[in-house]
Amino acid sequence: MIADGQHDNEFTTKYLVVDQSGSVDVRMLRRGGFAAVLKLLQ
Repeated sequence: MIADGQHDNEFTTKYLVVDQSGSVDVRMLRRGGFAAVLKLLQ
């Protein structure tokens, strides 16, 4: 996942493994955003 960093000109990259009952918290700055790729692990 690529999300907002501490400032508006920084990004944070995270690699997570989440099961179907899990959740992901995303911190966003005002006018910020995020991008994520979801892949099924078997």
